[in-house]
Amino acid sequence: MVMRSDINKTHIILMIVLSSILICEMNWPAVAARDIVEQWGIFELALNGPALGNPFLDVRFTSRFFRDGSAFDIPGFYDGDGLYRVRFMPDKPGRWRYITSSNVSGLDGKSGEFIAMKPSGKNRGPKPMLVMVLIPR
Repeated sequence: MVMRSDINKTHIILMIVLSSILICEMNWPAVAARDIVEQWGIFELALNGPALGNPFLDVRFTSRFFRDGSAFDIPGFYDGDGLYRVRFMPDKPGRWRYITSSNVSGLDGKSGEFIAMKPSGKNRGPKPMLVMVLIPR
């Protein structure tokens, strides 16, 4: 006689095996889920670098983001404990690529890509700012 717990174990094992087969057979995109942002969302790259000396003054760190002929040079910044970051807000959906530039070899020439998806319903992009300039007479 087959016990109910044995049937449940068999079903669980079968589901795990079938799920593994399906995952291996699917054509997953070339980028990981963490490398997907919305248009006008924030893509952040974090790299480990030197923490000695004065990283605010001694280290130059920028990234060039490009897509379809558009290129943006974005300065990076030191975030403490040897961590350097650069943040970028893609203005168009699609596949974006980046490459870093630095006077420190560990931060220089790092490249990658991410996908900017169409914005969600509540994401309407950056808000225009009204700036008033007062000119003294």
